Amino acid sequence: MIIVIGIYIILSIIIPIIFKYCIFENPELSNLTNSEWAGFLGSYAGGILGGLGTLIAMWYTVKTSLNIQKENNDAMNIQLQSDIQRRDKESREKFANEIANHLGVYITDISKYYYANIELEKLEERKEHVAERLSEQEEEEHTFDIHFEILQSYVPMTSKNRVIPEKNRTERAYVDILHEERRIKEMAIRVKANEEYFIMQTLLKNIPTADNLCAELNEMQNRVRDENVELTEKWVEKEKDLLMWNYSEFRKTYIDKSEE
Repeated sequence: MIIVIGIYIILSIIIPIIFKYCIFENPELSNLTNSEWAGFLGSYAGGILGGLGTLIAMWYTVKTSLNIQKENNDAMNIQLQSDIQRRDKESREKFANEIANHLGVYITDISKYYYANIELEKLEERKEHVAERLSEQEEEEHTFDIHFEILQSYVPMTSKNRVIPEKNRTERAYVDILHEERRIKEMAIRVKANEEYFIMQTLLKNIPTADNLCAELNEMQNRVRDENVELTEKWVEKEKDLLMWNYSEFRKTYIDKSEE
């Protein structure tokens, strides 16, 4: 627009000069007097100034409109970028929360698996002790039966009557132990932990910020799965803490990455 105004001014100056020397000062082409020439210049100058004013007004209006449009576009771009970042952050938070849910189930099931196996070991000792006691009582009862058949003695029968209630209590205790063993074994299969492990590995695959968390998951999963490795409560609790710490670091880094 500035170039157009410049050309307009130059032409406005050149055209009167051309008219003056090529037309008005040529007697054969024009017989204008000085006053008529002055009137022409006045009209011409008025038209030029009016046109120039119109051009300047148009230039200012267009420039102002473009500036306003640019400011609006910049504001819209900033808002759009902000909305994109906000939605991306919300999406990342949702994903991180999903991982937290899977990790919580995994840790809970692994803990149940470990402590259930500890309880099974203790229960196995109790079961052996009760089974041994029951075997002794059955043997004692059998001995009383033999004595009674041979000696027809009422003394062994009296003792047998004492042993039978004890044996019945022992049998009930043994049955209770079997029920408890069955219940605990259902907790010690870690099927849910395996399922959550593979879900997390699938979800976190190809996410660099989750490498440490995945490595810690592999460490616990492989160690628990290896039957030749004896687990300790101290190790299990330490691994749980490391898993939660690595998840916390992953969550912070993964969510903050959306703001970079």
